[in-house]
Amino acid sequence: MIKNISLIGFMCSGKTTLGRHIAKIKKMSYYDTDKMVVDYAKKSIANIFNDDGEKYFRVLESDMLKTLKDVKNSVISCGGGVVLDESNVRLLREISTIVYLHASVDKIYQNLGKSNNRPLLQGEDAKAKISDLLAVRKPIYMKSCHIAIDVTDFSIEKSIAMILKLI
Repeated sequence: MIKNISLIGFMCSGKTTLGRHIAKIKKMSYYDTDKMVVDYAKKSIANIFNDDGEKYFRVLESDMLKTLKDVKNSVISCGGGVVLDESNVRLLREISTIVYLHASVDKIYQNLGKSNNRPLLQGEDAKAKISDLLAVRKPIYMKSCHIAIDVTDFSIEKSIAMILKLI
């Protein structure tokens, strides 16, 4: 049994898609912390942000992550801001190999598509917001991970192959 794998990175960098595929290929359990928060709160992330604020969302995110402290043989796709709380990073480091999926601003914007349900990107010029947030978060992602992979120019298949080769 291989160690758990946690995928971190900015929203729309491929964590959920790649995580599901890797879990299936490696016959591992799969957890998505954003989905866990939505299921627990019984409302969308956008509604949590609107109704309760980002701070409350981050508390729920940490709480959901703590429920995974004893999982084995699992892939965990983490919300993009999970690394903003050092206790989350410590827990992920204890239970998993952390893989940072880096994508360029243009790739993230392209993956975002017409989606308007990302609370941190609401308003004018989502691309500029992505750039600003990524500038702040990239050093935190890099400091938090065991392995960093630039998935900007990789297909899903090539990204999976790279991750499996490096873990």
